[in-house]
Amino acid sequence: LKKLTDVEIRCWDHLLPAFKRNTSLKHLTLGDFNRNQSIDSDLRKLLQHNTGIESLKLYHHFFNQSSLDLLTPGLEENRTLKLLRIGGFKSKTKSDVLRPSPKITCTIESE
Repeated sequence: LKKLTDVEIRCWDHLLPAFKRNTSLKHLTLGDFNRNQSIDSDLRKLLQHNTGIESLKLYHHFFNQSSLDLLTPGLEENRTLKLLRIGGFKSKTKSDVLRPSPKITCTIESE
């Protein structure tokens, strides 16, 4: 996993921690998963430690404002992230609600 640059994972419950040390990873797309309390924190840690990620696309049905709030510290610390796209968002949250940094283009696609 250390050499991968583009990854798309449909069900990622147990795989996320394996990517923490991958510094080659540039584009990450994550699909649905079985809801698990550690997922948001695993994703936050991945963003904090993996400084190469340029685009992150999240598509799942459990994402909500509290998930975004948990991710914000990781988003703020990641200096290379330029694109964040979230799909399947349940609420009527607008893109301007999530502005962790002016350098990140954020799109929220509501269901």
